Amino acid sequence: MPTEKHDIRFIFETEQPSYGGSTESFKARVVYVVDPEPSSFNPNDSGIRNPCAWDRGPLAPLADLTITAQRDANGGDDWYAWQVRYDRPHSVDLDDAERMVKLLRKVTAKLAKLDDKYGRPEDLAAFCGRVADAIGATNANAWGTYHRELRADGTHYYFTDVNNLRYRIARPRVDA
Repeated sequence: MPTEKHDIRFIFETEQPSYGGSTESFKARVVYVVDPEPSSFNPNDSGIRNPCAWDRGPLAPLADLTITAQRDANGGDDWYAWQVRYDRPHSVDLDDAERMVKLLRKVTAKLAKLDDKYGRPEDLAAFCGRVADAIGATNANAWGTYHRELRADGTHYYFTDVNNLRYRIARPRVDA
């Protein structure tokens, strides 16, 4: 776990099934926020960075860490199979693998303590909030989405809290 204080957040997306699949997927990957480069050097820099394993810094264990879930694309509102895992790391040596296992054990232990104290999370958004707490995310608006077009604030990202995450990943209601 990082010992220095970093602004750790997540970028999430949902994906509809393709080619006749029946499962919708959710993925939130860890990022961190820094002061962007001056616009004269990089006008499109929003200050969003991916932790890198090769950096060997305090955020290296968070490289490729994701929260995943799925739900039936043909109905049903509930996400299931919530997981914290590493998603497709490019290459892993023994040091990387040991860092990954150490972080996953710490996160799993913290989640188990929270389950003992509060019970199982009521939904995916609550689970996401607990994972964010377990890895040291401190910003209340830790849940972001990427937008292709620039937003009014000059970035491509919109960040929100767990309650809005819950709203954003809910299946749209169709009233008859």
